[in-house]
Amino acid sequence: MNYKTYIFDEIQKYIDDDILRFHMPGHYAKNFKEYKTLGKNLLKYDVTEIPGMDNLQDSNGVIKKSMEQLAKVFGAKQSFYLVNGSTSGIHIAVDTLLSDGGKVFVARNSHKSVKNIIQKKSAEVKYIYPEIDETFGLDSHMELGGIVKAVEKYGKPDAVVLTYPNYYGRCYDLESIYNYLHSQDIPLIVDSAHGASFGFSDELPKSAVQFSDICIHSLHKTLPALTQVSVLHIGKNFSEQKLETLKKNMEFYLTTSPSYIFMISAEISVKIMQNIGEENLKKIKKYVDSAKKKLKENKIDVYGGEQPQDFCKLLIQTDIAGEKFSEILRKKYKIQCEMTIGNAILFMVGIKHTKKDIEYL
Repeated sequence: MNYKTYIFDEIQKYIDDDILRFHMPGHYAKNFKEYKTLGKNLLKYDVTEIPGMDNLQDSNGVIKKSMEQLAKVFGAKQSFYLVNGSTSGIHIAVDTLLSDGGKVFVARNSHKSVKNIIQKKSAEVKYIYPEIDETFGLDSHMELGGIVKAVEKYGKPDAVVLTYPNYYGRCYDLESIYNYLHSQDIPLIVDSAHGASFGFSDELPKSAVQFSDICIHSLHKTLPALTQVSVLHIGKNFSEQKLETLKKNMEFYLTTSPSYIFMISAEISVKIMQNIGEENLKKIKKYVDSAKKKLKENKIDVYGGEQPQDFCKLLIQTDIAGEKFSEILRKKYKIQCEMTIGNAILFMVGIKHTKKDIEYL
């Protein structure tokens, strides 16, 4: 039997086509000097829990030091590597705070991983609906008033689960929501999968880490990390008792064979952001702002408004169906977008995209 490498071969075709990527993962196949040694010696860095390498599920050596450093950078009480992706982080967070058959408030634009875990817990779910963007007909932002009304109407839940930012980069006043929930002794879980970059630029919205009890970041979405590399942060007010429950849940949901390459990628991506993140993000904002201006001049709808927005997300809307538009861009111009919905199409921009890349787009 001639065993074929179907996945490898298809990705190789994509590479050979020299596509300009505006989709996750957040390295966009750009060259970073920090990845040079890892890339050249990939198999040599693929190790297991031998002496000196520590153990993710019982860390007391290099992994513990690495996660302590991570917590300092993001301003968390503690931070943990998630080698099963942010989905595992959502499952850990909800299972830690939501009792079996308990009550939870969930933003209606939450990821499907939230739905899956609350079904497992046989929970009573009350959905909180985000505002709708009138131009795009898509979810926009959350209002404190909606959450207050839900608490008054349905009573105190075990936890509230919100998405910040949404897929398209829109944020809101998370601080006010967190302060209200904290005053009511209601824990807040924030799926901030797309918000890992926020702490590296004052021109981006505020990071969710400071305004949540548990915050989950997908480093691979907006940082130059490998796919599946994610982290979970614990807020400053998180109780030690709940922290012990969370650690037990981490043993349940995370693999006992964590990828050291993933953990190295997490370290490298954060180091890159510390070294060049702020400077490069400033340049990217300038390029994207210029692009938005030109698009609007040509009567193209651009997603944006009064609410805080991640400028690295460029969502536009035209008269062409998004799926068809994406196909044209790929075949004719060798550009790949992140996703389409209706007549809208989303492009994700990262710290190594150039002015030339944005102008070509």
